[in-house]
Amino acid sequence: MPVTISTSAAARRFAERLQQEIPPTDPASESCKESCEDRSTSKCAGRSPLPSNFGHDNSEELELFNRSVPEKYRACTLLREEGKKAFTEQKYKLASAFYEKILIQLDYTFTDDVEWKSKFRELQLSSHMNLALSRFRLGEYRKAIFHCNQVLSLEKCHVKALVRRGLCHVSLCEYSQAEKDFTKVLEIDTENVTARDHLVVIEKMRQDNRNSERKLYTAMFGNNASGAS
Repeated sequence: MPVTISTSAAARRFAERLQQEIPPTDPASESCKESCEDRSTSKCAGRSPLPSNFGHDNSEELELFNRSVPEKYRACTLLREEGKKAFTEQKYKLASAFYEKILIQLDYTFTDDVEWKSKFRELQLSSHMNLALSRFRLGEYRKAIFHCNQVLSLEKCHVKALVRRGLCHVSLCEYSQAEKDFTKVLEIDTENVTARDHLVVIEKMRQDNRNSERKLYTAMFGNNASGAS
């Protein structure tokens, strides 16, 4: 039995569209089909046997599916090179588009071969990581977190994904979430400088916030508090 390498919204949308294009079974239609000889005078008159969008062109999806496994892998590696080139040129949106195309191809990639599965898994992980970095550079932190989560769903101790997600949380001022990620990183890699430094920064920011709150409280209530009997 074929084993799917990856799943994403693209494949699900394709399947949902196919289901929508297949007309549902209608008991009334079945009875009409058996008993109505003249549709112009029957209760089936005017009813279209197929939905208007039944002729949707699925050629692009079929092309992705029908490629041989080596062809699919070659296409993905070429897309990765184009994505790397675009990223190096700081064209982050273009780079993201190339990496997204890799994931779409992987949605239509099936194999039982252990070696091929390993290669496609590496492509899947690297594409999500590259997308996370591209989205981070674009300031799209939620999208970057999504791709980090995809990696961590496959490898829960992926250090780079944890670090990258932690940096996104810092950018979103979600310090508790960032602290969890950086702490997890240090549990895996005690020498990770990025995680250690950012934990120090987070604690300093918390201390600054506490001092600011204390000063604000004193400014608002200090005089009243000192004059209370």
